[in-house]
Amino acid sequence: MPESFSNEKPGRLPSILGRLGPQDYLDQLHGTGVAQSERRTVTTMFVDVVNSTGMAESLDPEDITTIMNKAFGVMAEPIRRHDGTLARLMGDGMLCLFGAPRAHEDDALRACRASLEILKGVADMSVCLCRQYGLTSFSVRVGISTGLAVVGEVGTSIRAEYTAMGDAVNLAARLQHAAEPNTVLICDETWRLIKGHIAGQHMGAIQVRGRSQSVNTYRLLQSQKIKTGDDVTTNALPLVGRRDELRAICDAVDRLDRGQGGMLLISGRAGIGKSRLIQEVRRTARPRQSWTPTHCTELTHTTAFCATREIISAMLGVTDGAPGRRSADRVRRTIKKLYSVEEPMPTARM
Repeated sequence: MPESFSNEKPGRLPSILGRLGPQDYLDQLHGTGVAQSERRTVTTMFVDVVNSTGMAESLDPEDITTIMNKAFGVMAEPIRRHDGTLARLMGDGMLCLFGAPRAHEDDALRACRASLEILKGVADMSVCLCRQYGLTSFSVRVGISTGLAVVGEVGTSIRAEYTAMGDAVNLAARLQHAAEPNTVLICDETWRLIKGHIAGQHMGAIQVRGRSQSVNTYRLLQSQKIKTGDDVTTNALPLVGRRDELRAICDAVDRLDRGQGGMLLISGRAGIGKSRLIQEVRRTARPRQSWTPTHCTELTHTTAFCATREIISAMLGVTDGAPGRRSADRVRRTIKKLYSVEEPMPTARM
């Protein structure tokens, strides 16, 4: 048995075969020989290399193959990182699914964040490609749609693949064709699910080939800080009950005012009112007290110290994507304010 297979668990297909399809799908085939199709809501992403036909006309086929392999490597990594499914490679593009075979509560957001990372990765890679192969540009465009689809095995006994079928899949392909180079175009349903987490520009309704009605579209711009339920310090509805819990938290806040720090853990099942309890505490907080909220999500579970980084960045006023020198200046000003530093601080070299 090859060495790379030796550590695989019994009853599970070697992970190297994951290149042929989603691991969950392959395990199902391995166990029963049949992969059942199912109806579910999925977010579909189509990524296409701009002017690939022109590149193929001017470059040697081996060069085109090398370029596309590099591009697929860059584009596939954000899909893997956000736990999406790379369902199909199509020569100069790829089809990706979020929500099948493995579903998450934020699949639309995962797809959109992955798409922005793809744009950045391709833009960084294009500089080297253009210099090495004499290209004037190398870019991609992305279309994303969310909706009901049938996912599972499609094909015959001779050849089959794991994919999705439905109007939402077709719409993603049409949006990709309508997108400008280096942009991501999404449908109204996807925007509804990610609004507040990622900035977007309303592009209006467009007529999509093959559809009787126009489609409302948005262009993604950049990621924003995740909004959490405890970001809101006022609430129209009164808090009912929770007097003991509220008193315990307020007592801890009072101790903090006296210089005694601490930590509180509020646990409970989803929807029980944890965020609402924090909102009430913040609503009655004294003016001199400051709050810096953050949020841990499944999306960031592999990011080391994510919550700590969010808190420190918020306290310092540093935002993602800000120039390094501007961030360094904010850090210096905040430290001087907090600790009354009078002596000159070293200047960061960027």
